Amino acid sequence: MTGLLIMHISDIHFAAESKGQPSPREALEAASDAVLHDFGDAEIVLVLSGDVTTTGNTSGYVEALRALESLKANLNITKVVVCPGNHDIERVAAKEFRSFNKFAFSLTNDPNQCWNEAHAVRIVSHGDYDFVLGNTSFHGDYRTGKVPLKDMKALLTRDERPKIVVIHHSPIASEYGGGGLAEAYELLSLISGCSAIALLHGHVHSDQAITVGRNQAVVCGVGSIGFRPDPNMNNQFAMYEFNNRTMVTMTPYQYRLNRGRFFRMTV
Repeated sequence: MTGLLIMHISDIHFAAESKGQPSPREALEAASDAVLHDFGDAEIVLVLSGDVTTTGNTSGYVEALRALESLKANLNITKVVVCPGNHDIERVAAKEFRSFNKFAFSLTNDPNQCWNEAHAVRIVSHGDYDFVLGNTSFHGDYRTGKVPLKDMKALLTRDERPKIVVIHHSPIASEYGGGGLAEAYELLSLISGCSAIALLHGHVHSDQAITVGRNQAVVCGVGSIGFRPDPNMNNQFAMYEFNNRTMVTMTPYQYRLNRGRFFRMTV
């Protein structure tokens, strides 16, 4: 079984009214520089766990696609996997993700990463690994995420291939946020007893890490990379290295405004 290197980005929030430093585009450029410095031309899977734009603002996807295509051009990104967040709901009443889907297809060239209420769980493969993607906003609720447990269980238990779950909402509440996911206990119980080796999420705008279950699956949250509604908001992304069924390194990065670049955080 081959290894796997993941770059995890979430909550970019293009088109946000708050104009912090750095901008999402600048943050992605700085992240690219940090990854190129530390990992060179290593093959990377880019994981985007939702909230690409803000409150469904369609103009944010145009900016995001341009910035992420530039990231792909600078790094050796061999696969992109994406799922929507609550801010990617275009129209709550209709539970629509049309603009997100257009963005996702343009970025991934994969129709299997397009979403609607009837198809809230997807699976995509890369080498020896499967990514099980869940749209926890499929029901059109900005406030509380929901897991389509039956469909997710069917994919997670269909074989023994190592699986990495990607959702937007955090299944773990903490003093920094979270707790906005219905059926969080049931999801973690499912993760604990199947072939999942990791669950990656966003939403809380803060890093989180905990292991669960017999396989010691790692539940990892990552901070927003380019959204600063207040001076204390950290700009983050993370790199994960897997060997077989084990996450061997987890490296979060944090942006330092006075240096104008990302630094590795101490875990």
